[in-house]
This record gives sequence, structure tokens and C-alpha cells, in this order.
Amino acid sequence: DPALQMHYPDGSAYQQWMSRRHEIGDSPTSYLSGHSSAKVREAAKQNPGLGLVITPANPSYVGHAGDYSHIMIDNGAFSEFTGKSAFSEEKFFALLDSVVAAGLKDKVQFVVVPDRVGRWKGTNERWEEFSERVRAYGMPLAYVGQDGIEQNIDEIPWDEFDVFFIGGSTPWKLGYDPNGDYKDINRPTDSELSKAGILREHIDLIKEAKRRGKKIHMGRVNSWKRMEVANYGMQVDSVDGNYIGAAPDKNLP
Repeated sequence: DPALQMHYPDGSAYQQWMSRRHEIGDSPTSYLSGHSSAKVREAAKQNPGLGLVITPANPSYVGHAGDYSHIMIDNGAFSEFTGKSAFSEEKFFALLDSVVAAGLKDKVQFVVVPDRVGRWKGTNERWEEFSERVRAYGMPLAYVGQDGIEQNIDEIPWDEFDVFFIGGSTPWKLGYDPNGDYKDINRPTDSELSKAGILREHIDLIKEAKRRGKKIHMGRVNSWKRMEVANYGMQVDSVDGNYIGAAPDKNLP
């Protein structure tokens, strides 16, 4: 559809892409890239299904956003989890200020409210601390699901967010028991996942989020295998990752 190849500064190309995919019976899962380069930006102009992740670690990407049909604002908590850097409230809200100042609110699919990776209680504490302040910016909010929240779904602030973000440890995110015997829980092998087994409550959690009309997003989708799980297995609305940055010539859509 030639109309979908046009570059729309107001984000409407993404909505048209979603509508068109639904019309032809496809399950539209958009990919938001944590890597932005000249090649990726050019590809995004031609593909409304390719969006951009902006985090406190890459604030310069605010200047790239005009080439993308849609964007998400992450909070930087994963870097805290990996030990690369502490979560910075100051940098996070400075980023939101710059996004608004650049006139990008209409492109923002959601802002990820600060969370604690793998810790649902810690995530809820940060939700209580930051969600109202983030809401004041007038953009959709994402709540990040973490390991264990599937056992405590009544603790999820369902009425306060727009997007359910599948976060947590890698096994949990993929729907497996995170308490298995993993050498590296961030890089579980297929054999380790198989032995740990499917976490049925995780599946029920995603179904409940959909029943409540929430958009579903999965973080850290850095392989085609994970993309297939997200798109065809869980049928999420969007994913993010740095897969494109690892090999743009091979992995660009």
C-alpha cells in the first residue's frame, strides 16, 4: 500500500499500518528498536511497523524520532538490574521534558513507569512513587509485569495504565518457570527452559491483561525465535530490542 510508505510526522502512519494489517487478517506486532543509525532511520521511513526506543541512556535519539512512525520511552531500570548504571530519576524526567518540548507526544505509544526488574513488589513501590507524576505528561503509561506477579494479579493497578509490559527475568518473560536450574538466568538455554517447564499462570496473566483491554508489549526481544514467541505465541502488540543493531544489514525488515 503506497500510502503506508509515506513519512508522517504526526504518527498517523503507524495507526494506518495497524489498521491495514488487521484488515488483511494479519497479527500486527511492531518492533521498536533500541538502536538508531542512518540505515535504521531510512528503513523506518519506509516501514511504519518499525519504531524507536528512547531511554535516559540515549537522549540524543529524541532528535531521530522524526524518522519513526512511533516511539516508546523507557526508564533505564534494566541498566540498574545489569549493574551498568543506577536508575536516575533526574535523567528520566529530563528525558520526558525533552520529548514534550520536541512536540513528540503524539508519537509516544507509551512511557514505561520506573520499575525494578524481576521484583514485582519493588515495581509496585515505584509505581506508587512515580506513576502520577509520569501521567501528568499526558502520554499512555506502561506497567511492567515481573516474576511472581502472576501469583498476585490483584496487586496489579489495572485501572491505572494502558499497556501491560512483559518484563521480568528472561525465562519468566518467555512464559517459563524462573525458578529452574539456570547457569545464567539472563541467557537460558532451550534445554534449561524445557526442564523448568511452562508457567501456566503466566499465560493466564497475559489473557487477563487482554481481557481488560490492555495493549501488550514484550521487552528485550533480541532474536527471531523470541519474535515468533511474542508475535505468534503470545500475540503481543509490540516488542522492543537491540537485535537490529547487532547486524543491521541482516536484521532490518
